[in-house]
Amino acid sequence: MESNYKKLIDILAKSSLDFDEQNELATFFVKTREEDLKQVVDFLSENPTWVRKIYINYRIKKEVLSRGDRALWDRVLMDELKDLTEIRD
Repeated sequence: MESNYKKLIDILAKSSLDFDEQNELATFFVKTREEDLKQVVDFLSENPTWVRKIYINYRIKKEVLSRGDRALWDRVLMDELKDLTEIRD
């Protein structure tokens, strides 16, 4: 049986991310529990355009954390909440 991490790697390989971006995002998920990763894999299998959105969100959060800008962090989270609300509805 193929692991969910391997499935994620396959999804990333088919995405519009370049090789370095794929590796960076894959590394982010490397320690994710198998059952949690299954939810990510299922979602991205159904919504492959979200691979890039998740990567961009990850990069933005990484940059904002390095700056220590709390107001910007709050804006990023509000934007993310808006996106997630759209998915749910």
